Amino acid sequence: MRPPILIIGNGRSGTNWLMENLNASPETFCRNEPQEIATSPFQALVGHYLSTRSSELEERWQHFLEWSARHYGERDARHGCAKAYLHPLAFSTGLADLPLRPRARAALKWIWPPLRRSEWPMPFWIGSPRRLGQARLVLKINDMPARLVEWVMDHHPEVPLLHIVRAPGGQLNSGLRRFFNHLDEGQRAAEERLYKGELIASQQQSDHWRRVVPDVENLDLVEAVAWFWRVHNETIWEAAQARRHASYLRIVYERLISDFDTLLPEVFRFCSLELDPDTEKRARANRTGSHRGRTGTSPDSLATKWKTELDDRTKQISVDVLKGSPMADWWREESQQ
Repeated sequence: MRPPILIIGNGRSGTNWLMENLNASPETFCRNEPQEIATSPFQALVGHYLSTRSSELEERWQHFLEWSARHYGERDARHGCAKAYLHPLAFSTGLADLPLRPRARAALKWIWPPLRRSEWPMPFWIGSPRRLGQARLVLKINDMPARLVEWVMDHHPEVPLLHIVRAPGGQLNSGLRRFFNHLDEGQRAAEERLYKGELIASQQQSDHWRRVVPDVENLDLVEAVAWFWRVHNETIWEAAQARRHASYLRIVYERLISDFDTLLPEVFRFCSLELDPDTEKRARANRTGSHRGRTGTSPDSLATKWKTELDDRTKQISVDVLKGSPMADWWREESQQ
């Protein structure tokens, strides 16, 4: 099995878009957010990553990869192109994508019972399980715990890590519009507890974050999300720098938009994937967003719309959270290009 490609980042930071660029390749099999599936082996992996000396961790990692390479999941994207593991007729007729459509899957599960589960093996009438296992596995895992990412760096340096980061104002604006603003009071309180819990755990593990992160108990939801954004991304980036990790690629979302022609080939080279003209054409068609969030907006507008849509307080939060962070230079560099 070839090393999987890991896409890591926060929700609403361009992870879907990056995955769909890779899904445009006939070489790849893309799995979307297996961490959100309760029955995924990823849950057992996360349950043990804090004990990095555990003899079971490597076994759990390999099981997660092997399982993910043989199964589809309820959150997976449709096939971005014809793949070697799909029967040509199944792809050309759209049959291959039916189990990936929730309503179609709800009907098909009475004909093929494995579709009643959140993850299922390759249906025989869609493609070849053997060839599926030979495809290049791409795993998009939002908010993958930073310490687990560090473990992968240390124990599997052959795994390409694509770390995509969006400016905090853009990430907050998209998150508010697409998720947080639609929560009721109880749901908002639960999200606030979740993010505060992550920040408290980071402070318990690091003197640096105890000094830098403000009093967690006094943060509201937006502040907690912003500070989690900084702690999570800065920790991963600094870990890669400390290790001089050759298989780590930082991708600034805004630069991927503004310099797509340069960065797309760079991403494919980094992942050892071929970028032929047909693949590049399909990738270009994704520039206005993923299939989960097409906007019809120009790519440049997607990167800057937060500057006119965010209220003044949230804008200030996005500025304050970057103070003293090495990440602040990433967007100063972008503005000078």
